[in-house]
Amino acid sequence: MVLTWACDQFVVFDDVLSEADFAALWTYVQRLAYTPVNLGAPQSPWLLTDGQPLQAAATLAVVDPLAEGMDSRTARHPTGAPIDAFIGRVLGASEELARWTGEAIAEWAVMTAVPWIYPPGSGLSWHTDGGMYSAAYAYYVHPRWDPHWGGELVLAHESTRQQRDLELDPRDGQPIAPADRFDRSRLAARIAEPGFGHYVTPRPNRLVVMAGGHAHKIARVDATAGGHVRASIAGFFIRSRSIELVARSSSSTK
Repeated sequence: MVLTWACDQFVVFDDVLSEADFAALWTYVQRLAYTPVNLGAPQSPWLLTDGQPLQAAATLAVVDPLAEGMDSRTARHPTGAPIDAFIGRVLGASEELARWTGEAIAEWAVMTAVPWIYPPGSGLSWHTDGGMYSAAYAYYVHPRWDPHWGGELVLAHESTRQQRDLELDPRDGQPIAPADRFDRSRLAARIAEPGFGHYVTPRPNRLVVMAGGHAHKIARVDATAGGHVRASIAGFFIRSRSIELVARSSSSTK
């Protein structure tokens, strides 16, 4: 795993997996069942104009035994599948990543891993991730990508970072839906104020880890990509505090 770029906002590593592990993971993600992202979900960051990205089932890597009971229906690492090599690589670098994710157990308890497909015409509008996540990441598993095809991860200037405490609905312990789900004019104004930031091309075998609260988007995949899908494993580092609050809320309703 080769360090390519680092700042307080995000870090980029290339050559994350060996050629054999990368090829096995690419074969694996092609064989999964995918469903369109649920644009109707209250927490969905996608707008109705973002096309139709596809997602497969999540895998959870639990590092804090206190979080072991979280959503027991979801697959747990290790699974015996090629995705284990990637998850193990990230977990093995947890100390190196602590600058962006926070320390394992102390700051985050669970890492999620979800395979994603962004076909031509799809993207993800400007948004900030919820306060329950200490960091987010994307790892690119397609074997080839031309910069003309778009699909970049675009990050707004770090001055636009949103410092937001975790907010949970006391009725069900779930994150409160953002009030600006469909009208993001306030976010747009915040991003437009400096008017510049960073972009990261989805280069194969590249990992990007981004500290929580930063405004970002996925640029639309261009029609020139043709049959070349933007394939990734993406997920979050879930804060230990958020799991404690969800568990406390769930127990209080029984």
